[in-house]
Amino acid sequence: MSRRPEIPAGAWAAVLAALILAACGGSTGPVRQVSLPGIWNLVGYSDHGVAAEEISGTMTFDSSGRFVTAGTVRYPDEPEDVLDASGTYVHDAVAGRLSLTTVDGTTSWTEEMTGDTLILTLVQDPGAPPPSVLRLLR
Repeated sequence: MSRRPEIPAGAWAAVLAALILAACGGSTGPVRQVSLPGIWNLVGYSDHGVAAEEISGTMTFDSSGRFVTAGTVRYPDEPEDVLDASGTYVHDAVAGRLSLTTVDGTTSWTEEMTGDTLILTLVQDPGAPPPSVLRLLR
């Protein structure tokens, strides 16, 4: 069984931060702009193609450009991990992109709204492992 790449404990903040907003690539319909400020429930997460079996918690964005993520995640055959990240964000609703900055660095995400679910996909270089994907529900 192949295991997902290990993420250093301090990198969780950057990973979670990055998991929040950006553009809808490849969509054939109009892009629905997202109003980010508010509390979003964590309802799904995959880390480089490995889907979490369980996830719970929230991601909160305030109107001044700060975010906080708090919750837990568990992957197959692994113990539960704590999700604890905070920092600043820059959201470009027109382009559908979100940048999250924590003490560990900055990540960029694309976004897609499907019903009430916001899907954030980590932007990474071509040829990299499958991107991380975060699903948020308001």
